[in-house]
Parts: sequence; structure tokens; C-alpha cells
Amino acid sequence: MSYLLSVALFCGLLALLLLAASFVLVPAWENSPWKTLAETAHEVDVLVFGSSRTYCTVIPMEMWRHEGVTAVDVAGPSQPLPVTLSFMRQAFKTQDPVVVMVEVSAVGMDSDPWCDLPMAHRSFDNMPAGVERTTSILQSTPPTAWMELLLPLHAYHSRLPELTRNDLTLGKFGRFTYRRGADYWTVVTPQSGAVEIRSCPESAYLRDLETIRQMAAECEDRGIRLVLYVSPSFRRVAVGGLPLLERIAADLRDDHPQVDLLDLNQVAESIGVDPARDYMDSVHLNIRGATKVSRWLGAHLVDSYGVQDRRRASFADRWDEDLRRYDAACPGIGD
Repeated sequence: MSYLLSVALFCGLLALLLLAASFVLVPAWENSPWKTLAETAHEVDVLVFGSSRTYCTVIPMEMWRHEGVTAVDVAGPSQPLPVTLSFMRQAFKTQDPVVVMVEVSAVGMDSDPWCDLPMAHRSFDNMPAGVERTTSILQSTPPTAWMELLLPLHAYHSRLPELTRNDLTLGKFGRFTYRRGADYWTVVTPQSGAVEIRSCPESAYLRDLETIRQMAAECEDRGIRLVLYVSPSFRRVAVGGLPLLERIAADLRDDHPQVDLLDLNQVAESIGVDPARDYMDSVHLNIRGATKVSRWLGAHLVDSYGVQDRRRASFADRWDEDLRRYDAACPGIGD
């Protein structure tokens, strides 16, 4: 019995050591949504999902500033839609949103297992351990990547010489919660000329359509309004010669008529998005462009979906404090 207790104690201490090492070595990604979702549990009315087009388009703090909308970006770079579905399920564990928005331009992009390890790390490293994270890694990445993604400590041992004091503090993963999952780019790359169209293969589209159907069903079960949208971009997607949202609308009309479609390209010019100044590259807005879109989107959510102004809520002081942190980190945006 004493031997078994010794083994159990050793295993417990080893596990604690590995957890501590992981905490220190795994980087805190600046636009990771998970800490802010935990800190704002049951406060968020709008969750926005998708790839980098999501967190480079929607700035929740601007929506809070102008309309009192509580929103969080829950996205990852180059993220396939099945991974987005796992993010949605994980987010629902702490939030009860009124509206869910999903940026769908990634439809059909990854017909093979996700092999872009740096991008996969950015999606999974800070995600809470559990069924959704484990299942998503096993289903979306090749077996050769499983160990590295499930135990990211292995991937980051080389960070030891680069560690800073921030890596050793208990608040490490809460340093950027004021971002509410958004990313901010000041780079300006003027856009002009014809829009590039990516033709999505039918088989890849149909595979991702099933994921979209699952998203729609889970939102309907929870009484959540689902909005499928595309961000302003000079690279867009077509399926069988139809613009992506038109094809999705036709395929969802019978089974999920309550799903809404929103093409932000159609409002970009009217709200002042300037192709010469407001793009980081052909598919991502910079902070100026994202500020304009986010302000319009906040008003749209209030007017069209009845999302409430929460600036008088009991938790508003905390959101106002994060707005001040946001302004200090990003001075002069939208000027």
C-alpha cells in the first residue's frame, strides 16, 4: 500500500510539474478568446466565429463603446469550419448569446487534415483542455501532429531563453482580455482592380455545408439567431458559379429558414471603408477599416436583432475599464 501511495504521489507531483511548465512555456496569444469568455461568463450577447477574417473585422470594444453591445471574437487563423464548430461548442459552456455570427469564407479551404501547425497551435494552445479541444485536434489534424498539439509543452521547450516576467505571472493569460478576441493591424496595403474569385469544389463545399447545418441546428436548439456572413475582401468565394452566400442560402432555405446571411461587401462603401487606406491585405481589414465595420455592425445588431444596450448592466464597469485599456493600447484608431 505504501508503495502504491508513493507511486501515486510521484505521478501527482509530476503532473503538477508538467502543468506548471506548460503554463510558463506556452505563449499567451494576444487575441485568444478563452480567458475573456471565462471572465465575462453569461454576459456576452454576440459571439463571432471564424478565421482571421473574423478577428481582423470585428472589434468588440467599438461595439461596446457606441451601442453597449457585449461581443467576443472566438476565432483562429486559417481555421477550418469543423474547428470553428468545436470553438462554438466550447464557448456555449460559458455564454448564452442572443446572436451568433460565423464568417464562412473558409468554406472548402481545407479538404485534407489541417497541416499548418503554427496556425493550429494558435487555435488550440490556449483553448481549455477537455472534450472539445481533444476531439477537434484528433479530427482536424494528421496523427503526426497530435502529440505536439495535445501536449504543447513539447513544442515550446525552445522558448526557455525567451521567457519574460509576464510568462511567470498568474495573470499571464488575462493580459489581453480587453481585446475581446480581436486583432489589430495598422499596416496599410491599398487595394484596387478586380475582385479575385476562388472557386470552391463542390465536394469540399458539401462537406462544410454539413458543418454549417450542425451549427444551425445547435443554435436553433438554444434559441440563438445564427448569422452567416462574409467580411469585406478583394478575394471572395463562389460555388458552382454562385457567390458563396447565395449558394448557402439556397441549400439552407428548406431546413433552416431562420438562418440569416450578411455580405459586408455590400455595405463597405456606404459606411466609408476606403480600399486605399483600410485594408491590411486583400482579405483582411486593418484597424481603421475594422473600426468602421464594427461600429456599423453594432448598430445593425441592435436595430435588426434587438440586442440590448448593456451599459447600465451590473458588469458595465468592468467593460468600461477594458474599453479604457483598449484605448490606451490603440490610440487614435478610426481617425
